Amino acid sequence: MGQSLGTDGLMMRIAKFIVNKRKAFLALFALACVYSVISIPKVEVIEDVTEYLPKTTETRRGLDTMEEEFTTFGSGKILVANITYEQALRVAEEMEQIEGVSQVQFYDESDDAYEDEELEDYYKDASALFSITFTDEEDAEVTQRAIVKVRELVSGYSSYVYTTVDKDDAASLQKDMGVILAFASIVIVSVLLFTSLTYMEIVIFVLVFGVSALLNMGTNYLMGSISFVTNAVGTVLQLAMAIDYAIILFHRFMEEREHYEAEQAITVALSKAIPEISSSSLTTISGMVALMFMQFGIGMDLGRVMTKAIIFSLITVFLLMPALVMMFNKAIDRTRHRNFVPKINLWGKLMVKIRFVTIPLIVVGAVFGFIWSGKCQFVYDHSSINSPKRMSI
Repeated sequence: MGQSLGTDGLMMRIAKFIVNKRKAFLALFALACVYSVISIPKVEVIEDVTEYLPKTTETRRGLDTMEEEFTTFGSGKILVANITYEQALRVAEEMEQIEGVSQVQFYDESDDAYEDEELEDYYKDASALFSITFTDEEDAEVTQRAIVKVRELVSGYSSYVYTTVDKDDAASLQKDMGVILAFASIVIVSVLLFTSLTYMEIVIFVLVFGVSALLNMGTNYLMGSISFVTNAVGTVLQLAMAIDYAIILFHRFMEEREHYEAEQAITVALSKAIPEISSSSLTTISGMVALMFMQFGIGMDLGRVMTKAIIFSLITVFLLMPALVMMFNKAIDRTRHRNFVPKINLWGKLMVKIRFVTIPLIVVGAVFGFIWSGKCQFVYDHSSINSPKRMSI
């Protein structure tokens, strides 16, 4: 420890500037976080993925024509089990009285409209099937109020409702991604606890990720609008990148800490990490930029948001993390612990010995992988997906 730093090299001069001005950077990040907190609620989230269809596609043209020429009223089907026919008739009448409901189809022998219909098409095995048509489109306020009242009406029965009127894909995806983010965070923190050199580094990693994610979400406001898909998955995808870059810099710092004081160590570590992390990020950025060339607009939406996420991850690691390391330097030293990662020298020796066998195996595996990839079946609708957790519809 106690070695002096030279002044040679562009990266060293940049690193010295960042470390020397760390308090100013902390203030700038604090202001940026305040802006992001204010901006996040203002971000327009588009929930209709058809908005991202190219104007020239048949689907987009067909949807435009349909919207211009026709009004698509909201509809739904309701199955009520363990109900008598007389009770079902009363339920149908009550449904028709709800404001926003245009028609309820259910077999009524006294109605001439059903003289060519069969009772079993509507009532069978003590179960009644109602088909509802609303007075307005699915997203109309009167329709949304009506479906709530319909659900309340049949809530006292054993009922099953199928409708897309109140189906909220955005909320459902956001809820699922929240669970995934929580699970991923637990796994990542557990791994970091096992592989860390000091417990304080985990706190620093979480702060760096939190700030980078907050800045990315806040600056989405400047883009005008984003899709609900990008809004839901963006933070989870950014998690791995921000943590990864932070780990590289911190481990560099711990290596240099063996030879320098804290401020000198983070300066040297930063000068070495900037080109390493920047070059590593280029492969990820190129993948996200490639998404922008998709005809389907979701690719452009996701690609630009995630490219921005990578840039903010880099900025927070390069400009904010050195300040955090210096701020918590004493806590870093106090929370050092022994290395929990076991030595795996035997595995390395084994891999070297069987290297002539593994290469042919990998080649054979690649050939089979190529063949099987062409036989992969794709699913294009929700109803064909086999999953232990199914949506209500």
